[in-house]
Amino acid sequence: MGYETRLILGYKSENSPRSKFKFRMSEIATIDLSKICYNKMEALISRIHNKENSKLYPKTFYYQGNKMVTKDSYGDALRLVPVQEVLDAIKEDNEKESYRRFNMAIPFLEEAIKGFGNGELFCLLYGY
Repeated sequence: MGYETRLILGYKSENSPRSKFKFRMSEIATIDLSKICYNKMEALISRIHNKENSKLYPKTFYYQGNKMVTKDSYGDALRLVPVQEVLDAIKEDNEKESYRRFNMAIPFLEEAIKGFGNGELFCLLYGY
């Protein structure tokens, strides 16, 4: 099948208690992963969009310029995914079948974790 995906890396910050979103995502960088049709990444994307996992992956938003973005191009809510979970899925898929965009994303995410700390970074998997 496959899912065109942009990996948006950033950090979360608390939002106003009056907001329907508990967290806001502040973007650091974006990597276009293009069509994801690998086992672990596809499973992760399915898992974050499963309503039963909504507490594990809270809804969020980010700003693209002055525009508040709350959903991807498929109408799915944006959800915070711990960076290590994304990195582990990419690495496992890449071991089975090397993919040039994963080869670029792996060292990028590893260096980001070193620089910011693992618990501070999150990803949005934005479908388009």
